[in-house]
Amino acid sequence: MLQHQQAMHQQYQAQQAQAERQHREMMQVLQQQRAEQPPPVQPPPNQGAQPQAPRGNPIFREFCRMNPPTF
Repeated sequence: MLQHQQAMHQQYQAQQAQAERQHREMMQVLQQQRAEQPPPVQPPPNQGAQPQAPRGNPIFREFCRMNPPTF
């Protein structure tokens, strides 16, 4: 019984060590990819620009235009 537990424990430790190695390798690859990527380009803020295309249902927009809410 004790030998079986020791064998299971050794197998568990081996699996943990392998998982840690794989994790370390994956983190290194991610860091390399991050270092190689240029920083994302921020689009310039567009002051006072109209939206490119009107959003929503055109019938509903017309209804709202004809019946503005009265608060």
